[in-house]
Amino acid sequence: MKKLNRILAQVGVTVAVLSAPLAAMATLPSPFAPGGSGATALNGVGGAAFGSTACTGSACLYSIIGNVINVALSFMGVVVLFYFLWAGWKWMTSDGEKGAGEARVMMRNAVIGLIIIVASYSISSFVMAQLVAVTTGTPAP
Repeated sequence: MKKLNRILAQVGVTVAVLSAPLAAMATLPSPFAPGGSGATALNGVGGAAFGSTACTGSACLYSIIGNVINVALSFMGVVVLFYFLWAGWKWMTSDGEKGAGEARVMMRNAVIGLIIIVASYSISSFVMAQLVAVTTGTPAP
């Protein structure tokens, strides 16, 4: 029971510390309101990363592909984050070497997954930039 109380106290302190900035930002206007800076930035996601900010003709296709790749890789990054947190939780609550060993394997796998995600983003960014350069005749960045 003492161990459970300690774990719950640690979780409570962690949640309190991580949620403190949310209270400070509560008075700021939402950047995702119509016409806000976030809404404007979201319109260019993918386009800015993959070569074009205007969605006309074939550039629109690149923007859509860029958006899909960014969303998919972002989702995978969040999954890796939660997998890493789960491994940490498993390690902290393990009773013996077996549980800690399993958690270490999970953490190693999460790091390998993160490396794969970063590499796939780099490759897709390079390929999309080259496709834009070849089809539009502009030099690749």
